[in-house]
Amino acid sequence: KEASGEAKARQLAQYVPTARSLYELYQDTTTDEEHKKRLLLAPLFHEERNYPKLSETLYQLWTSTNPEELL
Repeated sequence: KEASGEAKARQLAQYVPTARSLYELYQDTTTDEEHKKRLLLAPLFHEERNYPKLSETLYQLWTSTNPEELL
């Protein structure tokens, strides 16, 4: 049986196969910021819980222009 962390990584890689594809999703001007913060919830959804904090943290990491910001 595949480890749950590995399974999540595979799901995420299918949804956003490259760093560039994730960047382009975050740069899409037709999508509001709240939706962008939750983009990764779909591929990370698990029966017991979802991962809103992880999705939001990744969004902040990729879009922050403040080098002093602590994630």
